[in-house]
Amino acid sequence: MTKAFDFLARLKQAVPSHIEPKFKTADELRAWHDEQGLIASAQIAETIKQARIRAVMGRSSIQKLYENCTLDNYNAETEGQRNALTKVKPLTS
Repeated sequence: MTKAFDFLARLKQAVPSHIEPKFKTADELRAWHDEQGLIASAQIAETIKQARIRAVMGRSSIQKLYENCTLDNYNAETEGQRNALTKVKPLTS
C-alpha cells in the first residue's frame, strides 16, 4: 500500500498545478465508469439489433430495390391488393 501512496505522491508532483483531475473521489470515478458502461452496452445492443436486421433481410430474398419500401408508400392497384393492405396495416403498427 505504501508503494501506491508513493506513486500517487510522485504523480501529484509531476502533474502541473493548473491541471485539475477529472475525478476527485472514488465515488465520482465509479459513477462515471457506470455511466460509460451503460452507454457502451446501449451501443452494443444497437449493433446486435442492426446485425439481426441485416441477417433477416439477407434471408428474406427482398431485392435491394425494395428494401426501403413501406406499406405507407405501397400503391394498391386492384381490389384484392387494397383488401390485403387494409388487413395488414393494423398488424404492422
